Amino acid sequence: MKVVPAWSVLVLLASVSARAAGPATGPAAKAYVEYRAALAKAGKVEEVLPYLSKARRAKVAETPVELRARMFGFLKAMTETVELEVVKEKAMPSGAELEVRVVTGEGADEKGTVTMTKEDGAFRVDEEDFKAVEKAGAPAPSCEEVVADLKSASAVTRARAAGAVGDPNSLLHSECSASVPALADALADPVRGIRDNAARALRNLLSGTARKGPDAIGPLRTALPKLTSAKDAAAKASETVLEINLQAAIAAFGAEAIPALEKDLKHPERELRWGAAQALARLGPAAAAVLPAVKAAAAVEQDELTRDALAEAEKAIRPQ
Repeated sequence: MKVVPAWSVLVLLASVSARAAGPATGPAAKAYVEYRAALAKAGKVEEVLPYLSKARRAKVAETPVELRARMFGFLKAMTETVELEVVKEKAMPSGAELEVRVVTGEGADEKGTVTMTKEDGAFRVDEEDFKAVEKAGAPAPSCEEVVADLKSASAVTRARAAGAVGDPNSLLHSECSASVPALADALADPVRGIRDNAARALRNLLSGTARKGPDAIGPLRTALPKLTSAKDAAAKASETVLEINLQAAIAAFGAEAIPALEKDLKHPERELRWGAAQALARLGPAAAAVLPAVKAAAAVEQDELTRDALAEAEKAIRPQ
């Protein structure tokens, strides 16, 4: 069950949504849909304050100003939805209670209860409580179905497809290399959850394919420019998790990944520097051209684990 703590109620299931409608059309339902539409477009928390109850606005006011933007951006990105439906509206002494169904940006179904408080003649969002909807026994899509659905005009269909192939517990996660071109295209999707699942799936599929040998990874090299471009875009947008997964996916192409890995040796995020060092170590002498860059990075690295990884990379790359 997802119970939204403190002021993070602001961004639970924040929407990039293309659709937000449903059977409930009362004033509280309408106010909630308007709030979610405003939240989807908001660039800062102050833009959604008019939609919140006094209690929630007080929680925002208690949060240090320097933390608000980071919390708002992180939680909004991690909890988006592609579909929202207000199923039922029930009048309450203090306002109304809504039953809401959503499909998240990562393709998961959730349902929740939203408490709307009536203040100054208007309904305002007070509390949200969502939980996952389990679909026991639902058949997994085939690889062919996933490839087709990733190209759908429907954000819901694309999100479900990316979620299926990005699920580490699914066989698709390791046995659907035919989806690589469509997943590479999905890295440009406007829905972050779709991009994240696509990158996660590419990391696993390409790494697994590379282990089978050059002949196996060769036909997939046409995806490399899109992966590199998407990783650059993720860096500019500070989407670190996406960037980490793409780094690993790019590294599966071996020597062709060296320029991107060398660049990451100076990355501000420790995880990317560490990942680059690890990948270069696996390449060994094939990465000899970047040995000076590895040494330079080691000389200034402050993180102990990354220094160790750089030392291993230098040892593996240095001609014996």
